[in-house]
Amino acid sequence: MSFPPRVFSTAFAPPRFSRIRSRPQDLARYFRITRCAPHLGFAFLLKPFPSQACSCFRTVYSELHHTRLLAREVIPIASVNNVSDYHLKTVMLRSGERLPMLVNSAGLPVFSPNVFAVAEVRNRHRAANTISNALAALAVFQGFLDRHGIDLDQRLNDGKLLELGEIEELVTECRRDLAGRGQKGDVAPDVCGNRIRTIRRYLEWVVKGKVLSSGYPHAGQLQRIADLTITTLNARVPPSAQQLDPREGLAPEDAQHAAQIFDAQSEVNAWKRDHTRARNHLIWNVLYHLGVRGGELLGIRIRHINLRKGTLAVVRQADAHDDPRRRQPNTKTLARELALSEVLQRQLSEYILVHRRSLAGAQKHDFLFVSSSGAPLSYSGLNKVFRVLRQKHPELPRRLTAHVLRHTWNDRFSEELDARKVDPELEKRMRSFQMGWKPTSSSAAVYTRRFVRKKAQEVSVQLQKKTMDRSSQ
Repeated sequence: MSFPPRVFSTAFAPPRFSRIRSRPQDLARYFRITRCAPHLGFAFLLKPFPSQACSCFRTVYSELHHTRLLAREVIPIASVNNVSDYHLKTVMLRSGERLPMLVNSAGLPVFSPNVFAVAEVRNRHRAANTISNALAALAVFQGFLDRHGIDLDQRLNDGKLLELGEIEELVTECRRDLAGRGQKGDVAPDVCGNRIRTIRRYLEWVVKGKVLSSGYPHAGQLQRIADLTITTLNARVPPSAQQLDPREGLAPEDAQHAAQIFDAQSEVNAWKRDHTRARNHLIWNVLYHLGVRGGELLGIRIRHINLRKGTLAVVRQADAHDDPRRRQPNTKTLARELALSEVLQRQLSEYILVHRRSLAGAQKHDFLFVSSSGAPLSYSGLNKVFRVLRQKHPELPRRLTAHVLRHTWNDRFSEELDARKVDPELEKRMRSFQMGWKPTSSSAAVYTRRFVRKKAQEVSVQLQKKTMDRSSQ
């Protein structure tokens, strides 16, 4: 597909590129469109010249019609999730959608993996994190091709794919922890399996595109080789490892100790500023007493809180255009309305009217939890809260994170309903509502490990005592 000259005058409109040149005809010299995917609605700009002229920005175009570009997005270059010589960068589109992209060491989009991510992942309405995971796996594959000097396009043109030895090397590459920054080690079997499955899907996709192209002379040969390659990859997907020490909720004594540290009035509180103390205390109480996810916590807005009814709404708000965070916190579960105790209502009111209100930056938006600058609290900011807590209080469990408190809530919920002798079917429905799961969800088995293990051990000990008492008589 070729673009008429008037497209460039629309696409390269100043002033955002005023640091390079101001006239569209000058800007056009710095770029050339090498490949386009009009059926997907994207055109990637590759090979800028000179490279330093556009080191600060890259441009993604949304093609709303076949012959002209109507929308433009400028991507700030910020490295995220480094993998080998390829990197994942997130583009925030004008609609608010976060679109991860795979770029090479020069900061340029890699064509085929990005088209695959759009066509096979994004177009199936998958979340941005799912797209990121798929592109991270393809970053491993692209690095493997580069290190072994494999030109995949040329092989496809010749009706070839990967040899058996290369497949073995690829599987070995998928086991390596490439983000370890020089430290030797392997990733978990589940991560390795996801990488292999994603690469398998990608190979199926590129082969299908080649076989279905008109005039391709090696369709039958390539399809047979692809079937053998896919079968070989499937046979090398490692089984999921059964962890002997899976993630569980906190023990009651650890939860009590952590609650004392988070208390804003406590002498052992790990933070100094009044706003930080009050915010982190509220974060603990919301996570511990409501069992919400970290993403749901960060997505709470003041408008979601109804102090008259005493409720907090957990709302799905994917691709919110007014959320400035590039990695937007998302609600993975169903929307729901949670009841608030009087103590939690008072704490929310005090934080909003006193502590949050004192930050000028917080008046620009209505997200509840903010950083010291007033900007919406990010995932990294939330993780830092628990990282600082573990560093200053090493006696706490090393696994103490925001998500562990969701497991802790489920343990406490199970103990409460067990004491009340609630019907198991009713308990399942109650838990699914509070957690935002579907009524038929089996997620409770993951979040009640500690409670189930404790009950199983109690019953086992009782059986042992009965058996030993009988034998001793």
